[in-house]
Amino acid sequence: MVSAKGLSSRVSFKAEQWLLGTAALVFGAWFVGISNIPPSATEWLERGDIGTQYVAWQFFRNSPLLQWPITAIPQYGSGWGTIVPGAAGNALAAIPAKYLTRWFDGEFQYFAIWILLSFVLQALISVRILRLFSLSQAQRVLGTIVLTVSPVFIFRLGMTHLDLASHWMLLLAILLYFNANRHFPWLVLISASIAVALYLSVMVVGFWVAWLVQRSVVEPLTRRERPNVAEIIRVGVFGIATIAISMWVLGLFSLAESSRGAGFFRLNVLAWANSDFSSGDSYSFLARQIPYLRNRQLFAEEGEGFAYLGSISVAALPTLVVMAIRYRATVVRKMLPITLIAFAFWLFAVSNRVVIGRTEFTLWAPQVVTEIRQVFRATPRFAWPLSYLVIIGGWVSIARLSRRVNSAVAIVALSLLVMLHVIDSAPGIHWSHERLSSSEPSTNRLLSKDWEEIFIERSAISLVPSIDLQLDSDDAAVAAWIDSGRWMDILNFASKKNLTLNFAYQGRSRGDLANRATTKARGELLSGELRSGVVYFFSTEAEWSLASRQLSNERLARIIDGYHVILGPEER
Repeated sequence: MVSAKGLSSRVSFKAEQWLLGTAALVFGAWFVGISNIPPSATEWLERGDIGTQYVAWQFFRNSPLLQWPITAIPQYGSGWGTIVPGAAGNALAAIPAKYLTRWFDGEFQYFAIWILLSFVLQALISVRILRLFSLSQAQRVLGTIVLTVSPVFIFRLGMTHLDLASHWMLLLAILLYFNANRHFPWLVLISASIAVALYLSVMVVGFWVAWLVQRSVVEPLTRRERPNVAEIIRVGVFGIATIAISMWVLGLFSLAESSRGAGFFRLNVLAWANSDFSSGDSYSFLARQIPYLRNRQLFAEEGEGFAYLGSISVAALPTLVVMAIRYRATVVRKMLPITLIAFAFWLFAVSNRVVIGRTEFTLWAPQVVTEIRQVFRATPRFAWPLSYLVIIGGWVSIARLSRRVNSAVAIVALSLLVMLHVIDSAPGIHWSHERLSSSEPSTNRLLSKDWEEIFIERSAISLVPSIDLQLDSDDAAVAAWIDSGRWMDILNFASKKNLTLNFAYQGRSRGDLANRATTKARGELLSGELRSGVVYFFSTEAEWSLASRQLSNERLARIIDGYHVILGPEER
């Protein structure tokens, strides 16, 4: 039987979760903007990284109902093998949204709902983690606030990387490490993380490995038993099969050809205490009052390598170290694998080209590590697992330290600390909120009515040259055209008209495919054998003029809304 006291405790914790979940939902609604929440609200999505993801989603929504892989976007970058994880991110939301909204008229977006869900799950999972450390209800609530407004989470939303901002998956992995008795929840989380963001999936898999080592090696050794090798093999086979099947279903094996040539970004060793993410912006109000930090020049990669812990977590670092030393036996017995794997991720983020402030030096690293880093474009993100462990540990250390004084005084002191933490984070929260929620009228410059007539009997756009937006163009005129953002206008227009494109914005470099598409388009123009149903868009007037001279009918070459185009024959 459940005692009355136990029942009361359960009801109380349930009410606590409802309160925190509701508060997170309200805060998330303000953060994304109330007017941007309805599925029909799309103007706020027509810019930046989130704009390219929305375009890819629109193409995916119009893709065939039955196709393989299920994430394919055949009209977006024709011949590129574009898939949702490579262009739109978050297949976990995009796939069901496609089938649920296929027969709905008009535009549709699920991005705002995902943001709200991320806030709610960030709060609900955080409070469950803090409950494991026997904190009081007030301490759990205050600690959940700290985790829900974590700078690395809020800043990533401000960067409009909504899939990468699904940090609740990392928190859930931490919760499972301490609380899971079966491997099935891990397999579900691993599959979900692969569908949402590959970076997060690698971190989740790392925590899963740590859980398996803790469960099958560390715990038996603490009981002076032999490691459970059979369980490691059995669970490991299930995990590897889950990863392979998930990647196969999502079409991720097609990305292998473009899995190199990255790895420029790295983490500054001082990133935890550095609140600056550009030469003029700081997440912290207090840090901007320090002349050295306010005037310091930043490395170019420090924006992507933003990993500021927040003022309260930075201040808690000494107490965390003291607590870890004092309870070192417990830390080794319960947290050694997860701490080691998180620290390994952190070292991977730092790289062997170590940067401490403005000082840089190079260390030797095994070739295999260098090769693996080439797979990931932005390795500083691998600092997140250790960052969350430090934030959680820092709060637990402060909460336990506060037990040395009167409980009422302790709660008031902790509340003031959290309040100061939020106030200090106000510049970063405001910046991220403005970046994400601002809704501006569409800047699409394809406004002429001529476009409607042109695309009645044409269904494809061929950009000359096709572009890889992850690489800088060697042609200054092409680079200037790319910087003008006119390619984004073409993407928006094509996604709404359901046209086929010979280029696509991808999350990683696809220069080989862009070059192939360029060669094909230029060959057609040079031979005069234009493809039926295609409109050729030129990024430079010089190339348009040259191609126009090859035409037998000069009326096919036009300038509309400032775009230089050549019309292919109408489709029959």
